[in-house]
Amino acid sequence: MLSGEIPPSLNSELGRQKHYIHVYDLSGVLLQTKAVDSGGSYEFQHLPAGSYVLKSTLESFGNQMVSVGRG
Repeated sequence: MLSGEIPPSLNSELGRQKHYIHVYDLSGVLLQTKAVDSGGSYEFQHLPAGSYVLKSTLESFGNQMVSVGRG
C-alpha cells in the first residue's frame, strides 16, 4: 500500500475542485489513479515492491519519486 497527503497549502488551492494523484512505474506506464479526499489524503492498493513516480492534476504538486516495500 502507498498512502500520503498533499501539503495543506496545495489542498487549499483546490477549493471544491476534484484532484487526482496518478502513480506511474519508472518506464512511464500509468498504474493507478486515485482521487484526493477532502482532507488531502490519497491511497493506492496492490502495488508490488518497487519505485514509482507520483504525478498530480495540480501542476504545483510536481513529480515525486516514492518507494514501496523497501527498507
